[in-house]
Amino acid sequence: MPDPPSPATPHPWRRVPAPLRRPYEYWIYLCSLGLFVFGGLFFSAIAFALSLVLPDETGKRLGRRMLSGLFRFFHWALHRWGLVSIDLQDIDDLRELRGAVVAPNHITLFDVVFIVSRLPDAVCIAKASVMRNPVYGGFARLCRYIPNDSPAAMVKAAQAELESGAVLLVFPEGTRTVDPPINRFKGGFALIAKRARAPIHTLYITSNSHALGKRWFILKAPKFPYRYRIERGATFEVAPEQDTKAFLDQLETHFRDALPEDPRTTCRTR
Repeated sequence: MPDPPSPATPHPWRRVPAPLRRPYEYWIYLCSLGLFVFGGLFFSAIAFALSLVLPDETGKRLGRRMLSGLFRFFHWALHRWGLVSIDLQDIDDLRELRGAVVAPNHITLFDVVFIVSRLPDAVCIAKASVMRNPVYGGFARLCRYIPNDSPAAMVKAAQAELESGAVLLVFPEGTRTVDPPINRFKGGFALIAKRARAPIHTLYITSNSHALGKRWFILKAPKFPYRYRIERGATFEVAPEQDTKAFLDQLETHFRDALPEDPRTTCRTR
């Protein structure tokens, strides 16, 4: 799969007459949702079947690579349709990370999609409901993603993944942003990083729309062109003697200082 074109690449869509542009935009928006949902249903069914027969190590390696490839294709398709500018260049050098936590803010449903498209070996901490989701629950099982329904089991499993060299993707807010610039942070990931002695690499996500945020009606199309960017942030470590609550407050303050007032409506450009 080739890399998507540069975010600055012009697209013929911009030459469509204004009276026709909105119907075209809405049609493409529905097509993108359809690709995500129905493609997810099909491949997730295959992934679920594989999760029943493959050994854990084989299944998670195959599943994570498959899911990253599918998300990369989705990213490529969005660019080909010409309505979005998705800038992920700053996180390309994270592909070689091992035994580290990646911690972004969380503004849209597709944050996981875009990050995993660039980090094929990432393992996610997921809501228990995701494991039962028909669209991507099969992949969550095959990839051996970590459910958050049991805090003790979650910490133990995540620590083991980090110590084996995996990259742990976790959203400190726990859910998509409701109170910008970020929601209050949840503390589990800091304890995991401390126990595994893993660095925490922060990511700053900004866009120009609330699209697919926490309170967004999914059939409502955003105003196009939709712009989205992920920037590489600072790296932190939790010292063995450091109180995790104090560290969490420090990290949350850092995000509040680093992000714009509302990262859902202020997409930073290069």
